[in-house]
Amino acid sequence: MAETKTFTGITPDVWERLKAYGRDAHGTQFEPEDGPSGVATTRTPVGEIAIRYDYDEAASRLCYTLERKPFFVMGWQIWGGIEATLDRCRSCG
Repeated sequence: MAETKTFTGITPDVWERLKAYGRDAHGTQFEPEDGPSGVATTRTPVGEIAIRYDYDEAASRLCYTLERKPFFVMGWQIWGGIEATLDRCRSCG
C-alpha cells in the first residue's frame, strides 16, 4: 500500500526551492518539469524512488505519495529526508 504525506505552509517559493534542491543534490527528475502534479523520480545506488506529487498553490499544500522505493530503503528515511529538506527550504526565504 502506498504511503501518503501532506505538508502544509508550502509557498510557491518553497516549492521551487524544494524542486531545485532535489534536482541539484539528488538528480531528481520531475515529470512534468513545471506542472503542479506529476511524478518525481530519484535514482539511488540501490534502486529508484518514485513519488507522486500534487502541489495546491492556493491551499499552500503539497501531497506526496510514495509509489516505489528500493526494498532496503525504509519509508521513514525518505519522509525524514523530505521533512528536513522542507525545513531547510522554508528557512531560506
